[in-house]
Amino acid sequence: RRHDCDRDLGAVSRDAYVGETVRIPVKLKNRSGRTRALALTADPLRSASGALPITPSLSPSTLGLLESQSGLVVIGIEVTNAFTPGTDYTSVITVSSKCCGPQELRLRLRVRPDDRAPSFPVCCGGADHAHRDPCGKGPARR
Repeated sequence: RRHDCDRDLGAVSRDAYVGETVRIPVKLKNRSGRTRALALTADPLRSASGALPITPSLSPSTLGLLESQSGLVVIGIEVTNAFTPGTDYTSVITVSSKCCGPQELRLRLRVRPDDRAPSFPVCCGGADHAHRDPCGKGPARR
């Protein structure tokens, strides 16, 4: 029985900073109408300037799914100093199984520079303009 389905499963994307361990859970649903044993592989990460010697991990890398069953796969990436902040990296996760053509999930990782981190203003917590600041030095400055 042949099922018409797109080779392209879609895309998942994530922002990260150097030093992070990125964990991206994705759910795969068997809609082929029969039990399937899936094998997953990932290509090395690439940027516009070429490939890195880093391949995302896949856990698990094989997945047995009954008819209409879903399974969770976690894509993992250690964002080391080999990554250049301000750069987008891509990879293709290939999902294959016996008697079915391979399908691909596109992965995009945007490595953000530290100066793009969220910024939060801080002040003297608990101080009230009309009262002395917590250190007892007179009215708090704003």
